[in-house]
Amino acid sequence: MENKADDIRVFSVVQTTWGVPSNIFWGSVALAFLLGFVMTPSMGVIFGMVFGITLCVILVVILIAVHKGDPQGLEAWVRRIKNPGNTWRGGNYKKKRFVVIK
Repeated sequence: MENKADDIRVFSVVQTTWGVPSNIFWGSVALAFLLGFVMTPSMGVIFGMVFGITLCVILVVILIAVHKGDPQGLEAWVRRIKNPGNTWRGGNYKKKRFVVIK
């Protein structure tokens, strides 16, 4: 029984950085610093760097929380959010008759 689990694990290995898949981790870090760099001309060098670093820390903390114990955690969250059953409805919908008056 354990051998089957090991065989499956071989096909589902994901490289992680601090528990987050590496491509998502480094992409979010790059995005944060890119946004900080873009904000530099309008806000100044120091504030742009502080903005980039702060955004990077916030994104990494959120990603670590989402992926805690599960490298595919973000995919599960996205699938859950996209679920059509999540749409908000105000009570039970009753089909109403539609009459066209000319």
